[in-house]
Amino acid sequence: MTVRMIAEGLGLGKSSVHTIFTEHLEIKKVCAKIVHKLLTPEQMLRRKECCVDWKTSEESDEFLERVITGDES
Repeated sequence: MTVRMIAEGLGLGKSSVHTIFTEHLEIKKVCAKIVHKLLTPEQMLRRKECCVDWKTSEESDEFLERVITGDES
């Protein structure tokens, strides 16, 4: 959702919603838009290899034991 959509839904100004997000909730924009990128043949092959490796390792019983998680704090 955008700040504009949230502001309209709540009946508040965009600047008020932006202030609430940035100063009070400490939320910041990570990505403004999606930009398509053309991959080289080598990059496409590497991506395919990674996906196949991920799929086969996911089928293993130990897959979730090797996943590392965390948060930003």
